[in-house]
Amino acid sequence: MRKYTPWTTEEIEMLKILRLEQKLPYNEIAKTLGRSEKSCHSSIRRHSKEEFEENLRLRKELNKKILNLWMSGLGKREISERLNVKFSSILNLLSYVTNTVCLDKKTGKIKNKFKRWTVEEDRIIVKSQPIEIKTLSKKLKRTSRGVLARIYELRKKGIDIELKKQEINKKFVEDCFIKNGG
Repeated sequence: MRKYTPWTTEEIEMLKILRLEQKLPYNEIAKTLGRSEKSCHSSIRRHSKEEFEENLRLRKELNKKILNLWMSGLGKREISERLNVKFSSILNLLSYVTNTVCLDKKTGKIKNKFKRWTVEEDRIIVKSQPIEIKTLSKKLKRTSRGVLARIYELRKKGIDIELKKQEINKKFVEDCFIKNGG
């Protein structure tokens, strides 16, 4: 059994350069550093994981700063200049966050943007069977995709909902395909 020799900082830096920058295979790295392939492989995984976790932690802190500045009323350009972050990064973060929540400028509070389904809307869906999606979506002031998604959710819960079958306009089919040859 071999005695474990800890990695020095110089070896770790050299390992990172050889693997991450020069993209050498592990057998060549092992020969260069005088270590086993397995040792080099596990070390690079461990150290790149630590760097990834550190970068993730720093990114989360930066995101919190951006959101706090945005909620305090600063504009996107001002936040970008103040934190020295690309404007597109600010836009991406805020569009991701504001897709689910929005800041009410009058009250200064955060509101949820998603319109939740109410029990009354569910009752309307269940009562109006067989359902015609277009008319129901107009009645509920929802998109037809949203109504369909809700119907599928209700079906998962065990509520039997029947959709109205669309009728084919025979005259339209004859005009388009039969008379015109296809």
